[in-house]
Amino acid sequence: MDAFLAQVDGALPVSLGPLTFDEFIPGWKTVWITDPDGVVVEISQGYSDQTSEELARLA
Repeated sequence: MDAFLAQVDGALPVSLGPLTFDEFIPGWKTVWITDPDGVVVEISQGYSDQTSEELARLA
């Protein structure tokens, strides 16, 4: 996250964040940026969804 924000260096304005959610998932950070078309995009680090195996059990 920090490296990404340093690389874009203000070219993509931050809408919200960066926020940390260590109390829920250690290492989870999120920031919302606005792309050149005005679309808000979430960039997240340290969070992962269910694995393919977990999803297959739910299907």
